[in-house]
Amino acid sequence: MPTPHRSTFDATAFRQWFALAIELIEQARLRLDGENLFPVADGDTGTNVLATLESGADALAQANGEVTSLARTAARATLVEAKGNSGVILSEILRGLAEGLGEGLGAALISADAAAQRAVTRPVAGTILTAMAAAAAAIEVTMTDREVALAAWSAARGAALQSAITPPIPSAKGTVDAGAHALERILAALAGTLDPTLQPIEPLPASVALPAIDTRSPMRAADGGFEVMYLLPATAIGAVDDLRAKLSALGRSVLIVGSDELWNVHVHTDDAGGAVEAGFSVGRPTRIKITSLLSSIDQEVCISARRIIAVANGVGIAEILRHCGADVITAFDSRRVTSEDWWQATIGASEVLLLPQDSQGLLSAQEALAEIRNAGIRAAVLPTRSTVQALAAIAVHDPLRSFDDDLVAMTSAAGHTRYATIAFAKESKRTAQVEYKRGDVIGIIDGEIMVAGADLTEVAQSVLRRMLAGGGEILTLVIGADTGAELAEELAVSARTVIPELDVSIHIGGQAWYPLLIGVE
Repeated sequence: MPTPHRSTFDATAFRQWFALAIELIEQARLRLDGENLFPVADGDTGTNVLATLESGADALAQANGEVTSLARTAARATLVEAKGNSGVILSEILRGLAEGLGEGLGAALISADAAAQRAVTRPVAGTILTAMAAAAAAIEVTMTDREVALAAWSAARGAALQSAITPPIPSAKGTVDAGAHALERILAALAGTLDPTLQPIEPLPASVALPAIDTRSPMRAADGGFEVMYLLPATAIGAVDDLRAKLSALGRSVLIVGSDELWNVHVHTDDAGGAVEAGFSVGRPTRIKITSLLSSIDQEVCISARRIIAVANGVGIAEILRHCGADVITAFDSRRVTSEDWWQATIGASEVLLLPQDSQGLLSAQEALAEIRNAGIRAAVLPTRSTVQALAAIAVHDPLRSFDDDLVAMTSAAGHTRYATIAFAKESKRTAQVEYKRGDVIGIIDGEIMVAGADLTEVAQSVLRRMLAGGGEILTLVIGADTGAELAEELAVSARTVIPELDVSIHIGGQAWYPLLIGVE
């Protein structure tokens, strides 16, 4: 049986390949942006691939070691900093490559293909996945590294050109797929690194017309109005499978790549809030980014008829929300907010943004959504699980923006706000984190009980230290009905010893059951 050749693709070659790939993508960036018609014609594939590669190069500049170690470093950096659909797939290709490099370059490219194919929920022919599959299929076990790179590049080049003839969507016929073209450039760099006689590397022939995107007229995304991306750390594969199913029901272009240590999540959807909420249902999303896939040009802006509806569980909170311009549903003494409450609050509006205060309110708001929309009202639910998240969202509300842009900004602000509730335990219990007795003070951070003790101040201080450990710019403290302002002032002083430049806001919320609510942005 033939044996594979000993790999000559070492650390030096890896660095050279990365540098040349960036150079070729930079040269082709504008053309790649113009070819970006699938899955959304937003003209940024070249820009996103370049930014993703550059994040890997930045990490490599700080790294040492043999080739497999460098490959893992680059893969990790691109996973964290991946931009757009194409960047996420590229990061998974690099991760698969790193996993297979121990067996040689040919095995690494085959591993890269397998990883990319697994990452996409609904693969479509004529894309970067097709080009990667063609590259992997062209590899034979007896090839040298140079032969592997040349065969992979040649196959990817053919697949990229074929994508203009049999594109992923009919409207893209005649245009090379941007993702397939980007991969062809990256594999061209690999071939050029291992065989310098191939340089300078010729671009793809301009044998088909490449129509420019008309940015003067708004484009409705074929598979959703928003691109939602976030990182999901320390999440088990089973939970990620559940998230993949939820996102597939909400939209398209679903990509979840990475490992149990860290996942990069991507989806195109009309329900940006739902996509973020799905992430919170299985873990703790970070680095949340929501981008409108609709052109803001020519969109009608409705100022006076857009209504922000929020829930208040204390008199002071209700006053704060009204002062910020929101309509308020009162839920004092832990009253449950019903779908009827939401429906009644929307009467007379043409656009509404619903801001719940907890999981139950979120559920009832989602239940009311269909009825509200059936009445001809444009509506969306933001996944706010605490008053402090609602306040963060309202703080960036701008009625002069389009509905979509306002929703993006407010959802992003809420998602970037960590929240905590200081409460009294109603029962004795042991969890994976803490053990507590009925009547103890408990600190609930992002929905999970993390701290418990007998002293209110000590528990609050412990919760605050945990929340500020990850940094922050704004601290919001909402004081309950039976809590003195002294506690909040003491916490503010402690917070500024950790982050001196921290902006602290203290509000008298008047909520009955929770002595303190904490938010960190």
